[in-house]
Amino acid sequence: MSAICHAEDVAALALKQVGNSCGKTNQYSAELDKAKFYNYPKNGIADSCSIFVDDMVWRCSNPQTANEVRAILYEPNVDNCGAGCAQAASYFKSHGAWISKAENAKIGDKVFFAADQYKKKENPYGYYHTGVVVSIDYNAKTFKTVEGNTNGGKVASKSYSFTESKVTKGGFGRPKYTPKPSPEPAPTPTPTPATNKYEVVNIKTFLAIRNTPEARADDKNKVGELYNGAIVTAIETSNGWAKISGECWVSMKYLKQL
Repeated sequence: MSAICHAEDVAALALKQVGNSCGKTNQYSAELDKAKFYNYPKNGIADSCSIFVDDMVWRCSNPQTANEVRAILYEPNVDNCGAGCAQAASYFKSHGAWISKAENAKIGDKVFFAADQYKKKENPYGYYHTGVVVSIDYNAKTFKTVEGNTNGGKVASKSYSFTESKVTKGGFGRPKYTPKPSPEPAPTPTPTPATNKYEVVNIKTFLAIRNTPEARADDKNKVGELYNGAIVTAIETSNGWAKISGECWVSMKYLKQL
């Protein structure tokens, strides 16, 4: 069974963490250490900013088992599995899950920032920091992130342009998220058909039944009478008149639809 994790859930959860402490020892590393998520190499590569993103994926995954969540992040189950930015980037690259241009990034991607000052010997890819993409404005060519271990060891939200140097020199790793199913559309309510039954109301004397849909002063078209409370069925309506049978018409002014 593969763990299920949705990119939208990771972004939403990350936003809720803004302002929390995220130093070397924090709630995010504690969760993954308890699950024995990383097998740190001998020199101990453990970037808390990278751990933060991985923990967001961990918390949003079901089931939460180390092997299955590692698979979402393309992290191997071997001794050199660590949380360093350079390591994490290499996992995405080796699995073809690397996006080099910001205009192709998506919500939930793990962004890696790069800088020239890092020596290749110390950091072969030059990646020094990471975060999770929580929103993208493709028209404005900007995106927002939530990042751990920034602003004095806090979780913070930041904005970047697609063209910033550390963005163009960096890239994005796309975890193996499960597409979120579209919500079932609400069933279209079936309109209740209007009834064609009416009650005679507000009559002081009687409602004349006429053989033509018109009121005549001489009443020569009157063929019957109805009283308050009578129920009739309209088989046709025209210009304020209801045909109730044959050639019998009554004024709708005194009819209440049921």
